[in-house]
Amino acid sequence: EGATANFSARVGWRKDTLFVGVEATDNQLLAGDLITLTLSFPDAGPTASGYTYRFAFDGQRTSPPESGTPPFAQKLVNAAVHRQGDTLSVVALVPVRALPRFPAVAPLVMDLCITYEDQDQVGAKTVPVSNCTGGTTMVGEALRLPDEARKNLKLKPPASVTGLEAAPTGWLGWGILPYPEWAQGDASLNPASLRALVALEPAGRTTGRYGAHREESLCRRGSMRLRRRASDGALRGVGEDGAAGARVAGRHLCAGSRQFHRTG
Repeated sequence: EGATANFSARVGWRKDTLFVGVEATDNQLLAGDLITLTLSFPDAGPTASGYTYRFAFDGQRTSPPESGTPPFAQKLVNAAVHRQGDTLSVVALVPVRALPRFPAVAPLVMDLCITYEDQDQVGAKTVPVSNCTGGTTMVGEALRLPDEARKNLKLKPPASVTGLEAAPTGWLGWGILPYPEWAQGDASLNPASLRALVALEPAGRTTGRYGAHREESLCRRGSMRLRRRASDGALRGVGEDGAAGARVAGRHLCAGSRQFHRTG
């Protein structure tokens, strides 16, 4: 109601990229007119949220902090924008690493909410036109990405992981709790890179981006496990390959390993 615009859209997937094409028609295109894409996977777990990407006639716009869309993901998105008369066309290429958290095993059913924020006068309040109710819930049949989108990543998280999410330097695996249960780096992990990957707080603090962290952890290099010693609460390496354990703000990992797995 009150909108003087409409749009049509097409969606496709090729190799490791989601393609979204949107063509909006507006009787008066202004700088405040925006095309917003909000992606989410309803089956990615109870703590999963979506990502939002925004576009205008001058290209991609920065998503607001409250959208929860990380800057690294926004930089991965490419878009071609074309304005002609009263028509604004956007073709956005969203690689798999710029997708929000998606199911680790369940089908890759995805909600894609496209919203055109119509502003008819400079400074006036925008009027949204969307394929979703409330801008977040799709009307009609949901989309499903091919299973190959996940298989081609060749990730092997433990069975407790129900959701996978890209990070700037690797991947995070999530369960039912509000912090990662598993992580895999693009390269071998060390204390500094693990801390950056899972955004751990400095030593002495117990909460961070993902809430409370348990100190007991498991990491793998060969057959090595790091476990809590019952007598004094310290952690020690248990294994036959001689892998070295490194302390990271009250947690441990195996030096040279690409994976980190939390237990307890």
